[in-house]
Amino acid sequence: MVAAYDRLVAERDVDPGRIGVAGASYGGYLAAVLTARRPVARLAIRAPALYADADVPLPPRARSHAVGEGPNAALDAVRAFGGPFLVVESGRDTVVPADMVHAYLGAAPRARHVVMADAEHALHEPAWRAEFLALLVDFFRGL
Repeated sequence: MVAAYDRLVAERDVDPGRIGVAGASYGGYLAAVLTARRPVARLAIRAPALYADADVPLPPRARSHAVGEGPNAALDAVRAFGGPFLVVESGRDTVVPADMVHAYLGAAPRARHVVMADAEHALHEPAWRAEFLALLVDFFRGL
């Protein structure tokens, strides 16, 4: 994600002060961590996975979804993030448990929390994808 960010800001017409980042699941975790490494104006994450720092070097399928004790790069990053922050929870998610989503919310109580009550993790229903897209468009409007 850092390489993608760096490539984007290298473009002549990109205003680095107007970059927003969104991610879901593992991408939500990576988006959160990115905010500690690069300036981000707004952050939106949906069904964000959360990994113990010790698990990060492993391939994604080899990681447990348990949140360990001690420092956590993603939670530390959102604690320090000062911009607008949207956390979207999929209400019927069987991949990323609600306690992971709530760990992000606990680290950043100022975050806007939206629950898509009927949505599953993969957003395979067109209505769920449309709802999430509408949330993102509204959140990033004016950036």
